[in-house]
Amino acid sequence: MREGVKAGTLGGYVQSADNLSQDGAAWIADDAICCEDALVAGDACLTEEAIAKGSALVSGDADVGGKCMIQDQAIVMSGVLKFDIQVCGEGRVLRSRVTNASPWLQGCLRIYGTVSGKVEIYGSQVILPGMTIDNPTEDLIQIKDDVVQVYPFEKDRPKSPEPFHKAKEAARSADMER
Repeated sequence: MREGVKAGTLGGYVQSADNLSQDGAAWIADDAICCEDALVAGDACLTEEAIAKGSALVSGDADVGGKCMIQDQAIVMSGVLKFDIQVCGEGRVLRSRVTNASPWLQGCLRIYGTVSGKVEIYGSQVILPGMTIDNPTEDLIQIKDDVVQVYPFEKDRPKSPEPFHKAKEAARSADMER
């Protein structure tokens, strides 16, 4: 069971029990929907008004929220996806095999290709089929609208604050305990 979620807590919506794996801590919350042959598994979380449909897979430690839609044969295995993102067709959002880093995607994005590694994409972007944005380094690649910036890895750099999805989850847990 997912940390902070008590037995009997109402979650989001599933078309059938086959849409939510009982292995791991996968969770569908709020008004999120998983339907058709889609699956939420592993430690993934589908929240707010997010939808997984078709034969999509949301797994690993993926955190999908906002009005995101994961559909067709898309696979989201890691990362944070917020606001109005669509991962379609054979689109992939993955953890880096080299650094174990995950993407942070936020805005009005359409992903038909692959995004992996320590990449932050904001604004309105389209990743076309066959395109890959893969960062196998510790540096941060940030794409904001039409600007690409690289922030070099600094060994002694202070750690970033906890991502907002973790803070939001902690706040929900505190509310449930009251």
